[in-house]
Amino acid sequence: MDDDAMVEGAKAIQEVAKTANTGLETLQKSGGYLAQLFSGVLEQWFGIKEDNLRFKRASNLFKLHQKLEAELHNLGVPQSKLDELPLNFLLPALSEASLEGDEEVLEIWARLVANSVQSGKPRVAFVSILKEMTPLDARVFAAIYSISSPSGRFVQVAIEGLPDKVEIIQEREYSRPSSEVIESLANLERLGIIAFGTSWSGGEVFERANQTTLGQALFNAIKPHNDTIMTSS
Repeated sequence: MDDDAMVEGAKAIQEVAKTANTGLETLQKSGGYLAQLFSGVLEQWFGIKEDNLRFKRASNLFKLHQKLEAELHNLGVPQSKLDELPLNFLLPALSEASLEGDEEVLEIWARLVANSVQSGKPRVAFVSILKEMTPLDARVFAAIYSISSPSGRFVQVAIEGLPDKVEIIQEREYSRPSSEVIESLANLERLGIIAFGTSWSGGEVFERANQTTLGQALFNAIKPHNDTIMTSS
């Protein structure tokens, strides 16, 4: 490595350290239950500011704190209610969320924790499911459960056009989505939150996705406050 590269690397580390300290100081000054909960963890991680992976986790956790604070406020739930969540749910949720760099998925983690506080029914299995979902998985999953039937029964959703377009299955031919969406759907089925039909030979039919009881429960646990669900005719 030449001298210029070493100088630039040193400057980058200094900037990371400045950002980390600024975030921690802001969090500590904000006060409140969440600040106390998060700042202790952040202080430990900021002990080695040169460690890029630890900094990323701390940065994600700081973002999660902000999103969770907003979600609790929208729900009208005091931050102190977090004390009522069991540690075997709260700590894994915070730990797994700290590994997530996607903003939309971080929003989902924040809603999971906030909605669990409000409902009083945290489910540890949801933490295990969310940590195995990619950002595309999350978008496909949300699209599938964004529609319901007037009877309240689960619906069969056409996978063509997912995640940008969603419709109840109709009596017509459908084209297969991209290989990335197929892989995403396969993972969601593996997690038990959607189900496929099968052919006479026992193979998967990649034409329609069925909602499941577990999938609906997860969707209810992570959907936004005052979210509107489309209803099929």
